[in-house]
Amino acid sequence: MKLEIVFDEKDKPFQKITLDHSSMLKGSFSKVIYSSLDGNACHGMTFMLGKDYVAFTDESNWITGYCGGTQAIWPNMEFSQEFLNTVKQLSPNK
Repeated sequence: MKLEIVFDEKDKPFQKITLDHSSMLKGSFSKVIYSSLDGNACHGMTFMLGKDYVAFTDESNWITGYCGGTQAIWPNMEFSQEFLNTVKQLSPNK
């Protein structure tokens, strides 16, 4: 994964995330997604290198944020692994 902070025409920062999409579960597999950095968790979140995520995006490849289901997967937390397993079970790309 590659992370970049970029700015829109109004100088608002956002994250450009280039993914290793070898384990994409569903949808059109865009290798680049975007996340707002405006502090509103419903519009985006901060991604970190080395972490696994379930990221839900809209048709423009902007993540839906925590309110839309996007979240980090924490390997040692049972609820996180249960969430990932549920998403995998519902995925058409098994």
